[in-house]
Amino acid sequence: MVRSSTKAEYKALADGIAEILWIRALLSDLYFSSDPMTILWCDNLGATYLSVNLIFHARTKHVEIDYHFVRDRVAKKEIGVSVHLLPGSTW
Repeated sequence: MVRSSTKAEYKALADGIAEILWIRALLSDLYFSSDPMTILWCDNLGATYLSVNLIFHARTKHVEIDYHFVRDRVAKKEIGVSVHLLPGSTW
């Protein structure tokens, strides 16, 4: 059970990035070209901010491995993370 929606969304973000990188590697092996950067949409502001924030927050130690994985891919500009809020959201 996950207590934090940011933790759950960030874990999903890391899992999604791993899948995207696998698909891009497969396409490359099959000699298909892909865009240099893939945009991944996320509806959680906390997870989105963590993916682009250079400062590691002490309260996020439970997502440390995923944090470094996602931050590395965003810093290399392989993945872009954007906020996508649904109409009627409270944000």
